Amino acid sequence: MLPLVLVPLAAMCPLATLSTRAVALRTTWGLGSTLPASPLAFASEFAAGTEADTPRGWANWLLPGRLMAGQYPSVQPEVPGPTVDEANQHLARLIAAGIDGFVSLQAEVPPQDASESWPAGGVPLAGASARRFPGAFRRYGGEAARIAAEQSAAEPRMYHCPIEDLSVPSDAERLLRLLDTCLAHWEGGGSALYVHCWGGRGRAGLVGSALLALMYPGLEGDSILAHVQRGYDSRAGADSMPAALRASPQTEAQRQVVRAYARDVRASRLSDLGVL
Repeated sequence: MLPLVLVPLAAMCPLATLSTRAVALRTTWGLGSTLPASPLAFASEFAAGTEADTPRGWANWLLPGRLMAGQYPSVQPEVPGPTVDEANQHLARLIAAGIDGFVSLQAEVPPQDASESWPAGGVPLAGASARRFPGAFRRYGGEAARIAAEQSAAEPRMYHCPIEDLSVPSDAERLLRLLDTCLAHWEGGGSALYVHCWGGRGRAGLVGSALLALMYPGLEGDSILAHVQRGYDSRAGADSMPAALRASPQTEAQRQVVRAYARDVRASRLSDLGVL
C-alpha cells in the first residue's frame, strides 16, 4: 500500500522539473554525480541524563555545508533530555555552520513562526505519550533569531510540513511543495537547511532522502538510504541507542517510501528525456 503514496507522482507532478533544479544546485555547489564520501559528523552533543550516560549527538550532515538532519533543536518532552543551555549552544553551532533555514516535520508542534500558538511553558505531548515523556517542546524560533543577530547572521527562515510521528507523508502534494520550498531556499541564496523531526531519524531521514533523490537521480533508493544511515551512525551515542532507534529512516514503511520515491524520480527524468 505504501508505494501508492508516491507512485502516481511521476504522472501528475513535475518531478523531473524538481530534479532538474536540484541537479543544477548540486552542480553549482561543485558536487559530482555520486554522493560525497566526506565525513558527515557534526560536533554538537548533549548529556543524556547523568554524567555516566553516553552523550548524544544532535544531528549530522547529509550534504556537508548544505543539508543537515537532526533532532528537535531545543528542549523536548523526554526527561532527562537536553537543557536550555545545551539547546542554545546547539543552535549557536548550527548558525555558525551556516544553517539559515529550519524545516520542521512535526505534527506535534505548531510552526515556529506562529509564536501566538505556543504556550509559555511549551507544547506537551497528549494522552499516554505524556506519561512516558512528561516534558514539553520549547519553541526555538525566537532563540534562533536572537543567536543569529548576535552572530551578525541573517535571521533563519522557518518552514513547517507536519507529518505524524513514525509515519509517512499522507499528502503527496504537500511533500512536493515542501521539496519545492527547500529548493527555492537554496535558489534564493540560502546556504544550508536543518531538517528535523523529534529524534531526527524517521521523518527527517525520509525527507532528507527525498531531497537527495532529486539531486542524485541516477541512484537507487538503497544507495541513498545507505548514505543517510552512514550520517546517522556518525552521531555520538548512535551505536548505544535501543535497536528500534538505530535506523534512519526509522521504520520500514518510511524506507519503502524512499525507494518508491527514488524510482519515481528516475522514471520521471527518463520520461522527460523521451527514454520511456
